[in-house]
Amino acid sequence: MKFVKLLLHSLPGSALFALFIALLLFYINPEAPLRAASLWQTWLPLAASYGLAATLAWPLLLVMIRFFARRKMKLRWASFALFHRFYLANAVLAAAVWWANFASTPVLLAPADRRLLLAGCGLLTLGCALGGVLSLQHVISRAVAVRWGQGIVVAALLAALVALRLGTGGEAVPAHTPEMEVRDTGRRVVLVAVDGLSLDWILPLAADGKAPSFRFLMRQGAWGRMESFVPTAPPVIWTTVATGVLPYRHGILDYVRFEISGGGASLALAPRYLLFRRLERLGLASARPVDSGDRRVPAFWSILGHFGLDVQVLDWWATFPPEPVEGAIRPQPPGGWEAPGGVSADPLAEAPELVREVEERLARMADWGGTPDPGAEVLEATVRRALALDMRALAEARRVDAEAPPTVLALYLPGLDLVQHRFLGYAMEAPHRDGTGRADVLFGDVVARYYRFLDEELGSFLAGDAGAPRMLLVVSGFGVERLPPWSLRRLWAGQEAWEGYHDHAPAGAYFALGAGIRGERDELAAIQPSDILPTFLYYLGLPVGRDMHGRPRVGWFDDAFIGAQPLAYVPSYRRMRPRPLGSQEIPAS
Repeated sequence: MKFVKLLLHSLPGSALFALFIALLLFYINPEAPLRAASLWQTWLPLAASYGLAATLAWPLLLVMIRFFARRKMKLRWASFALFHRFYLANAVLAAAVWWANFASTPVLLAPADRRLLLAGCGLLTLGCALGGVLSLQHVISRAVAVRWGQGIVVAALLAALVALRLGTGGEAVPAHTPEMEVRDTGRRVVLVAVDGLSLDWILPLAADGKAPSFRFLMRQGAWGRMESFVPTAPPVIWTTVATGVLPYRHGILDYVRFEISGGGASLALAPRYLLFRRLERLGLASARPVDSGDRRVPAFWSILGHFGLDVQVLDWWATFPPEPVEGAIRPQPPGGWEAPGGVSADPLAEAPELVREVEERLARMADWGGTPDPGAEVLEATVRRALALDMRALAEARRVDAEAPPTVLALYLPGLDLVQHRFLGYAMEAPHRDGTGRADVLFGDVVARYYRFLDEELGSFLAGDAGAPRMLLVVSGFGVERLPPWSLRRLWAGQEAWEGYHDHAPAGAYFALGAGIRGERDELAAIQPSDILPTFLYYLGLPVGRDMHGRPRVGWFDDAFIGAQPLAYVPSYRRMRPRPLGSQEIPAS
């Protein structure tokens, strides 16, 4: 009976906790309109999940604490002090969640929206502080005024949070791109996007002569580290590369978008540290993969099409369904190759001629039959899939580059990241262990061999251009670190499932080689993912959008190139006037 009384006292505070979380959803999704109906429809599923969990958790925690007390707890059916303590515990927990989400959204929210979220965090913290003061006052004096004061604090806090969120407005969009005359320079760009590439691996391999292509890139071109940001989800990183703007502006903030069941809010960004994706399993929310329609700004393939220049884009994130462009886009399946129910679960289904080559390369990666460990089959399947994805994109890129080279050829290679997720721990432990037939020894060189595979493939692009001047850009939005032994992922996914991760945004790398790029230099300053598009727009002789967060890296180029290629700007590409497909005429002023 005591536990039932505790549940009844915990229920109102837990309902308020769910309401605070519902308001957080609207704060981190400023495009979602906050109305009474939408707030109610969002709160109901959260109350049925987080509210119910808090209703049970706090009484259980209190019972565990009181188990060691000398005096038994006496409960009434309605104890104002107990109501207030449960409310205060829920408010403190909600404030912690708000602050944690504020800390994790530096590039996911516009500066004005982050200031609004900061103000909301401050209000919630102030409400907790006032609740604590009134709780102490209640111990000293049980006057009715003190109880009313606690209720007024809660009501004022909720009213202030709602009123503050109602005052938000959307980001102003600059005027459309004016039609202007540009000169076709005849230059081309090959953009190779590699997940998980890191100078920490490339530098020692190049020094040992095991990565000659990367060594050539470093001697003859510009190179350095690419700083990343949280989250390092590939759709977010590579859309930033493709648009030149930060995530809060281009709108791709995660792998998926959520819809709260029952007509609640539509969320581009889910809150962190709440296991929010578990709501989908409970039927309280639905998720769909992000797609090209979720992007709010044009990517480079649309910008080049505006000027009548052709592109070929292979397997880039968030390109499904493909947009009409001058050229062609071969998109990933919805949600990426790893999504269940994708268009093609087998990346070689449309390229059976590569199966034999993939198997030959796979046999060179490791002695897969050298251990009886049943987990080796999973590891072998991971490398096979990584090779299939990368070799499929590379084969198509070489074909396009040889037959009809476009102005920009862009391809995405996810294989190295997949391999490091599974094998990075083996690579770091193998030098310190010995013995035969052990998985950490047999698989310790897989990561290094995959780097060497990529190095060999890049060699074909280095040797294959004797025609028009072009720039080869090899970029990686993040590196990969070893998963700590205490990580919960090891408990959730199993010891063999995860060995590498990039949650803390380790730096990636960039290499640029081409006509006009100065070589024979040491490592240059780090760049941002948003710098890639402005830089190759400048290289192609096209104007850079002033509203792009990235800046063109003019310092990569020699003085002769800079003198012949002035830097031009337009206000924005976000309101480009549509042009008929198939027109190769460059717009004139």
